Amino acid sequence: MFSLIKRAKRFKIDSSYGEFSCKEGETVLAAANRNGVYIPHQCTVGTCNSCSCKINGLDVLACRYKPQSDCQLKYQDETLFKTELIESSHIGESIYQVKILLDDKHQYPIGSYINVYVDRHSKSSRKYSVVENGNSVVTIHVKRHKYGVISNPLTSMNSGDVLYISEASGNYILPSNNRSYESCYGFANGSAFGVTASIVSDFLTENTDSNATLIALSRNKETNLYYEKVSKKIMDKHSNRIKIITKDFEEVLNQIDNSCPSNSMIFVCGSNDINKAFNLRKDNIESNKSILIQESF
Repeated sequence: MFSLIKRAKRFKIDSSYGEFSCKEGETVLAAANRNGVYIPHQCTVGTCNSCSCKINGLDVLACRYKPQSDCQLKYQDETLFKTELIESSHIGESIYQVKILLDDKHQYPIGSYINVYVDRHSKSSRKYSVVENGNSVVTIHVKRHKYGVISNPLTSMNSGDVLYISEASGNYILPSNNRSYESCYGFANGSAFGVTASIVSDFLTENTDSNATLIALSRNKETNLYYEKVSKKIMDKHSNRIKIITKDFEEVLNQIDNSCPSNSMIFVCGSNDINKAFNLRKDNIESNKSILIQESF
């Protein structure tokens, strides 16, 4: 006689930062963590409100909400602001530094994201990390793609041309404890190298007794010049306290698995695969008294 085993249902959670599955009876936050998708949170019991989001249009806490069907997750309703391009300059084989005019009413922290639209009436947009801010200007690094619906027109714009940007979303959530960390590691690939360098630079400015290592996870003809320009800028500011190296991604993961840095802040900014790989190693990182800090969306 055969017994029938009831399989737990799985629901699809769709978001602009990736699709993941949620088991029946599982919270959205637990499912996201299991799948390597980072949702900001300071607890898992509904007290901090850091994981507040919209699911199918309802305001919920990801740590408490258990889906009963496929659903869509959003972090905030988007409001667009009309602005203009100040400058677009070539800083790598296919990477551009784009400076955008800001008003003084909104905050755009380094490491946060903005959605950029080149046409107000188009649904096409692209998220870019804030690399620098200040003096009513926000700077982003844009990799131009051959068929890029946003990157091509954006990097071809002239000073004064109109574009639209969203409010800042996401950030690097720093720990609320008062611990000091001996060192800082920044891991990045492609055009994310610039924002990671800015975050590491801020860490060194605020922690004058600490050192840092900035690791480029890939290097090729397209990124060589870009990496060199970004590296020179941070080396000029913190020459005696920072080391910049290039490592193969698999080599880095092997190091995290077998000889993870201790008592360190570990910043990660890169592709979804890179963010997921590090998030899946979060327990190992924290067991070495280090802390993993990734983009929250």
